Amino acid sequence: MHRESGARRRYGWLLQPIFLALLGAGVASGESLRLKTRNLSPPRDLADRFAAPIKRRSFSRSHYLLQFEGRPGREQIRELARRAAAPTGSVPGFGLIVAAADGLSLEGLNVRWAGRLRAEDKLSPALARIENPSQAGFIVEFHPDVEMEEARAMVREHGLRLVAHPDMMPHQLLATGHSGQAVRLTDWDEVAYVFPASEDLLEGRRVEACAGALSEFGFFGQYAKVGAGWPAGSQGFEVGYHVGALTPKLPGDTVRAEILRALEEWARYANLRFRPETNPAAARTISIHFASGAHGDPYPFDGPGKILAHTFYPAPPNPEPIAGDMHLDAEEGWNAGGNVDLFSAALHEAGHALGLGHLDRPGSVMYPYYRKVAKLGAEDIAEIRELYGASTESDEPPIEEPARPSLTLTLTVVQPPGVTKAPSIAVYGATANGVGEVEVSWTSSRGPSGAVRGPAGWAISVPLLQGENGVTITARDGAGRTASRSFTVTREEEAAKTLDRVIPGLRITRPTSTIIQTSEAFLTLRGKADDNIGVTAVTWTTSGGASGNAVGTVQWTASNVPLLKGDNTIVIRAYDAAGNMGWRSLTVVRR
Repeated sequence: MHRESGARRRYGWLLQPIFLALLGAGVASGESLRLKTRNLSPPRDLADRFAAPIKRRSFSRSHYLLQFEGRPGREQIRELARRAAAPTGSVPGFGLIVAAADGLSLEGLNVRWAGRLRAEDKLSPALARIENPSQAGFIVEFHPDVEMEEARAMVREHGLRLVAHPDMMPHQLLATGHSGQAVRLTDWDEVAYVFPASEDLLEGRRVEACAGALSEFGFFGQYAKVGAGWPAGSQGFEVGYHVGALTPKLPGDTVRAEILRALEEWARYANLRFRPETNPAAARTISIHFASGAHGDPYPFDGPGKILAHTFYPAPPNPEPIAGDMHLDAEEGWNAGGNVDLFSAALHEAGHALGLGHLDRPGSVMYPYYRKVAKLGAEDIAEIRELYGASTESDEPPIEEPARPSLTLTLTVVQPPGVTKAPSIAVYGATANGVGEVEVSWTSSRGPSGAVRGPAGWAISVPLLQGENGVTITARDGAGRTASRSFTVTREEEAAKTLDRVIPGLRITRPTSTIIQTSEAFLTLRGKADDNIGVTAVTWTTSGGASGNAVGTVQWTASNVPLLKGDNTIVIRAYDAAGNMGWRSLTVVRR
């Protein structure tokens, strides 16, 4: 069976009310919400979520980031469900992301702060390392409740090209294009995180996909900074391991040797010791066993070629005896050194068992899409040493560890065309690793200048005079650090008309309601569109994957739009000559 179809079954629990990941999260984080971009310590405020307008495709629902006063009880989580707030992810530091309708009441829930993920929280710091911003690959992660047909439309509308890959997780899309176009996606509420795509994915190679380690009731989003690790015990950082039921696909001695080799690879670089344990339920013990189908936890395996394994984080966040346990699918075609390599899978899962989340940097063992590996990468080593310190017994040469993200302010600029006839150009890009609020300013050799503040993903409009215009973009953070990029744009003498930014108006006149029911297999829609310089095209798409062009523009007709049984979302879009787009949608329930 197709890997993605298996993954869809595997992660179907995400939107169930039982998703209570927060119950086991963030004990060591205090009042700081731990994101990959920053540690957020917001003041007590339940109105912050209303402070700024949001861009969203849904008319009435959006995503809130809630921080609780402490570990919430099950009744509080059930009360959220009763208020139609569906959890979609969690953040260490008593944080929970929920999808809910406008006006969500938080009274009586022990919530100390309610806000949203900002655009800069959705941009991986690893994006600053992209060498060619104009031809880059990205993974765009959407909140799990977002319809993926709508997600695909959003990616395409931002000028990115979707790349099909059979091993992508259900709520992530692989895309290529300008980094600035990916940056602009983070303005949308539906987008959860954007991080670099690996060469393996872009080249279409088969990979093993991992959704992340589990807490008792779910997993943390890619945007979260996970890394609590096992607390030091009386013997320091010593952790037991027990290898239980094995797979028939390999000799037992080979299985044990490959698993132990994976554990020792982590201990090789970090101040860790592993001891064999006879009792799989003993405290501070990683219990490792192979199983098929349903095997005693809420996450049954699905047979060969799909989900290889799953692992529970240590204590905290998980309680004993499941803390740190690794379960592997016995029915996979396990090999030692071949495809479905046991050492590679065990090395990745052991990282989770030791408290590590997923890394954003391609090539790392803890990157969420991995292939056969031989050893840990520099960033894996840096992360494990952050939890446990460096090994005092290793005879390995020093490892060149990557610079920590906070050391250097970085500025990415997607360079516009060098020659244009337009009176202005749009320039966009991103900053990363800034301290406090970052200001992005621009100056032109012809006189104009300007600045924007705050968001990591930014877009500016630079006016051009005829002839050569030298433009310099400078980022300055709260610590006074700066980063600059410069380029030249020549405006030709034949100036084009003023850049048009007016979005076409669009109405659907038939049907007259935005939610209708029908028994027909096809539907005809009619409507009107208008624009200051004229509408050039009207198109339609359906959630079932169909699309087409309407006949007419000012008055348009979309005929024979196919409907699948059940719910169908139809989106109508009107375009003008400048590329501006207006849209409307309706839901059709075919009985």
